Amino acid sequence: MQKLALAMLFLSSTTLVHADYKFIGADETPLTELCIAATTSTDVMYTTAESLGLSTKDLDSVRCNNTPIKRFALKYSSASPAPLAISGYLLKKSDSSAFTELCAAAAISDTEYVKVKKLLFRNEPMLESELKCNGRPLKTFVRKFREVGAAQISLR
Repeated sequence: MQKLALAMLFLSSTTLVHADYKFIGADETPLTELCIAATTSTDVMYTTAESLGLSTKDLDSVRCNNTPIKRFALKYSSASPAPLAISGYLLKKSDSSAFTELCAAAAISDTEYVKVKKLLFRNEPMLESELKCNGRPLKTFVRKFREVGAAQISLR
């Protein structure tokens, strides 16, 4: 059992060690140059293809190590894409009900929420525990949309 565990540990560590690739062309043809360029980034791949007189449509037929060049570039490119960041949400009101108004106010701020609650619901004791906004409990809805940044509310 220990040998199996040791073998599994060894195999998993070797895959981590070989995560960085260094490609060396087998020949000096333009297509080999293009495949090596694809391992840098897709931008370099397209620039190299253009310098070789290849269109983006021509790239569909190019294969590197028996893999389509676009897939090869995505797999082995050293340039990692920048992560996407959510800067805010655009919430659209689907109707003009009092509950929708309250959910929209809750997404904006506590002050706005209290103002709309007093105006439309006065003293509803169980409102917070029963209210669902976009199918979520009020607290979950507020946590998701308010903490990311100012939610923009469309009046449509």
